[in-house]
Amino acid sequence: MIVFEYINKIVSFAVIDRATVYERLEHIALNGTLDPIGDADIIEGLDFGWTNAMASITIERGRDGIFRIDNEWYKTERTTKDLIEEHLNYAKPHSIYPDPAEPDRIEEIRRAGFRCVDVKKGKDSIKAGIEAIQGLIIQGRFLINKNCVNTIAEIESYHYPDKQDNKNESEIPVDEDNHAMDAIRYALYTNAGLSANKTSRTSPEGRDFREMIKGKKIRREGKRENIFI
Repeated sequence: MIVFEYINKIVSFAVIDRATVYERLEHIALNGTLDPIGDADIIEGLDFGWTNAMASITIERGRDGIFRIDNEWYKTERTTKDLIEEHLNYAKPHSIYPDPAEPDRIEEIRRAGFRCVDVKKGKDSIKAGIEAIQGLIIQGRFLINKNCVNTIAEIESYHYPDKQDNKNESEIPVDEDNHAMDAIRYALYTNAGLSANKTSRTSPEGRDFREMIKGKKIRREGKRENIFI
């Protein structure tokens, strides 16, 4: 069983002067002791890198519907062989959701005996993935262990570009320091039909979430702090 201690806030919004992607981060539990959940589905989100970090994020999906980020492997200048030997052989994920941009590396992982699931990138996949994860956060179904320091740092700083005059506000985050964010999105948006699962939109919790964010922008000091789909 995983025991978590909740905190009031991860981010001090008073010092943030940009449009952060994820809101209501007080729902994320950071402090915990980890024991294996025997019936959990262990999935792995994977964003490849070399000069930029390679992020492999281990997520437990419990029968309670909660996604628990239990472990991260966040390294630069590591080969696929390093990833397998240093992390995947110990994490033992049931399924891996890798960035589809590097099929040769995916094949190497498959040949090592791991199940890799095809991740589809579409026109609106980033927006839809962010919405799905934000929904989990709002419902208290997205938890991060305090030891995943790089994942926590990324989710705190993940943000949209500054608005430019005479242009619409972008719904795509800035493409930097987002390796763990991409890895998590690949896994959660693809896993178990989350991308096709309409429960988050039609359940009472989902309807409350949609009504809360409908047409809403949160502004601080005259600047947009966050925008939802």
